[in-house]
Amino acid sequence: MRYSLRTRIHNHLIPSERVFCRPAALKNLAIHKVLPVFFRLAGQQNPSPIRHLLLMDTGSKIKTDEDLGRFLVDTAFMTGKFSFPDEARPYLDYSKIGAEQRDALGGIYTPHGLVKRREEAPVQEETPKAMLLTLTASEQSYPLVLPASEKQLGQAKESLRIEDFAQAVIASAEYTAPYLNRLIPMDSITVEDANEMALCLQRLKKDGEIMKYCAALEVEEPSTFTEALDMAIDIDDYELISDSEREYGRQALRRMGANDEVLEAIEGCTDFDRLGSEMMDEDGVRQTGFGLVRRLSKPFPPAQEPDQQMGGLSC
Repeated sequence: MRYSLRTRIHNHLIPSERVFCRPAALKNLAIHKVLPVFFRLAGQQNPSPIRHLLLMDTGSKIKTDEDLGRFLVDTAFMTGKFSFPDEARPYLDYSKIGAEQRDALGGIYTPHGLVKRREEAPVQEETPKAMLLTLTASEQSYPLVLPASEKQLGQAKESLRIEDFAQAVIASAEYTAPYLNRLIPMDSITVEDANEMALCLQRLKKDGEIMKYCAALEVEEPSTFTEALDMAIDIDDYELISDSEREYGRQALRRMGANDEVLEAIEGCTDFDRLGSEMMDEDGVRQTGFGLVRRLSKPFPPAQEPDQQMGGLSC
């Protein structure tokens, strides 16, 4: 009796594997636990993410789902798992195999290959994020999305096997808001301050004040993360203003007590453009890439001219 190719393949598999051959000619194949078996055969009972990375980078250059799928099938002779007849190879969807195994392992692709997350590392809940810290400790890394709850912070410590975040290194800090990566320094950053910063950034975004914060950062040029955090907390000390000197002049008079009737009365005999320009200088208004900004508590000092920044030297 002659059997079809799919029937022969189906009969070759153990029952738990046959489910992947039924509706889509092996395209829904998911190979589970092959990599853990491979690592055990290699003498690594509980490999860390770094060991996974080194082994897979030097051994099979796994950087895509298709690469991983082919690796799993090609190493079947080593693991003793899921050995397929040669005639089945053209029908295998290697990308599908790799994608499902990557999800099962909780792995991610990096320029160095596939990195397998530790099984005990919890996945953070989906929440609006403002920052992403990469924490490292004892050759392990952990991506911490901020703001984070106390529970999530505790999970990060548990994953890194530390009792205090002072035992970890903050390898990088990234922001979802544009430009903040270059405006906020990393000096003196801590996980606790970064979490507070993330909460401030969420509030600034909600209130539409991110651009004002960026403008203030550009002028203030904080030298530490702590200084940048203090600015975010005291954001009401800054004001984005109209780039119209005429309108600024009118607003300055309103702040002095003039109402619309007074402004209308002096309209024909007042140079509001000149008044606005002089008031901008007096109030320390500074031009930035994010608009004009002023500090309410104490006017910004005048911007230095290029020759002043160079110490007054000239050729």
